[in-house]
Amino acid sequence: MLGGTRGADDGVEIAYLNRTWTHLEGELNPVQEGPLSVRLRSPQQRVSVHRNRLVLAVVRPGESDAQIEARFEGEGQLVADIEGGPFATTLTDRVSAPLQSVRVQGRVRITRDADAYHVRFVDAPASAPVKIQSRLVGEVVGLCEQLGGLAVVDCDRLRESLSTVQVPLGGGDRALRLPREQLGAEERAYLDRFAARDRSAAPASKSVPYP
Repeated sequence: MLGGTRGADDGVEIAYLNRTWTHLEGELNPVQEGPLSVRLRSPQQRVSVHRNRLVLAVVRPGESDAQIEARFEGEGQLVADIEGGPFATTLTDRVSAPLQSVRVQGRVRITRDADAYHVRFVDAPASAPVKIQSRLVGEVVGLCEQLGGLAVVDCDRLRESLSTVQVPLGGGDRALRLPREQLGAEERAYLDRFAARDRSAAPASKSVPYP
């Protein structure tokens, strides 16, 4: 959809989101393979969003089915806390996310106040897959192969799980904040079609300025 011709129901691109973001949520979903546990985190990162598309369909006032798609790339630091068998260690290396697109579907509640629109998922996947590249993946797989002599582990499956990590979406406790002054007339008009009209304040959940 990002590269297609726009139609009447193709939603809207939020230009405010197309920028480089830092200080994003650093915790990734842990990976378990047999007795080997890998806890992943990225304490430093830069993610550049190149394009995005938000498509909404009303379910009830203020609540809509949503499809959010973004094309992005990034880089940063990856830390893996590893436990399994006779050892426990921590590995650190650089990580990159090659240019890719991710699409998330769910249900959102949109509210607005004088300063911003707030988009909160009320029903969505717990995480989204992101492809990464790092020498750390090979190092962890090497440890897995060492452990293979002591326990039943699938190191190829572990490599796949570490090459496409699951990034938590945060669920209903977080809201995407879109400042009104950063939105164009077309973007505001689109969001107004779906925003709850009986609320004048943002939801009590934690609002974040990034995707």
